[in-house]
Amino acid sequence: MNHRAIYCGRYAAELINEYKTADVLGVYSAGTYLLFGDSVLLICDASKKSVPFGISVDGYESFRDSINGAEHATVTEDLLTVGDAVIKLCAAEKRSCRIPAPPSKEALDNAIQLLLSKKREGFAPILGEGEITDPYAKKARELAAELFGALNKGDTEELAKKAALLTGLGKGLTPSGDDLLCGALYALHYCQSTKNEAFLLADAVIKAKKNTNIISRRYLECAAAGEYFGLTAELCEDLCNEEDTEAALDGLLTVGSSSGGDIATGMLLAFLSI
Repeated sequence: MNHRAIYCGRYAAELINEYKTADVLGVYSAGTYLLFGDSVLLICDASKKSVPFGISVDGYESFRDSINGAEHATVTEDLLTVGDAVIKLCAAEKRSCRIPAPPSKEALDNAIQLLLSKKREGFAPILGEGEITDPYAKKARELAAELFGALNKGDTEELAKKAALLTGLGKGLTPSGDDLLCGALYALHYCQSTKNEAFLLADAVIKAKKNTNIISRRYLECAAAGEYFGLTAELCEDLCNEEDTEAALDGLLTVGSSSGGDIATGMLLAFLSI
């Protein structure tokens, strides 16, 4: 079955150009992971927009069903083939998003209340004031406060310790702690006024990435490098323009079972801390 690539991230294009074969690492409802050399490439639905190390295709569900248990993928010219599924590739796209300053406190508070009304799984509850029963989320609330405290002080040693403890924390293919860190990195990279904080946190995260799995490491590496995901850029822009964030948040919440909410949590925590 033939499919068309809607977005092809820069890192994905680099892998495709460098390697002609890949191993199928995992096939999931949200995406398929291929291993080119020692680097991961994600294939997901076009609704997920641009992904730096991914290819967003039209009709991901039928693509997934066409893989038919294939263990390998091949690249020939502008076609990527996995089992009976064939993707016609397109040029790489880089999503840019730049804001001069963090969103207003009112915009952030409204977004937090909206997120809490929609998502109680993962680490989103740490944004609220109520008691948390999930032990992972309870630990994350403590670590996140300490992480951003260290970041504001420029305490790189403490920052590295807290990032190491958050990395790999929680449930899921990409643990909630990793998703939270990714969200924080996106927020800090988006802001022109927080580039130094972004670089400090990125350095701590790169040192800590060994604490998690190969797929999650790929997300962390891209976030640390300031490579943006389309859905996070849309939420950020709506926040900063003080527009209705519900549609953008709903889009982000479609990522994984709790990943989208955890990414949004990291973004909001970072914006609140600066």
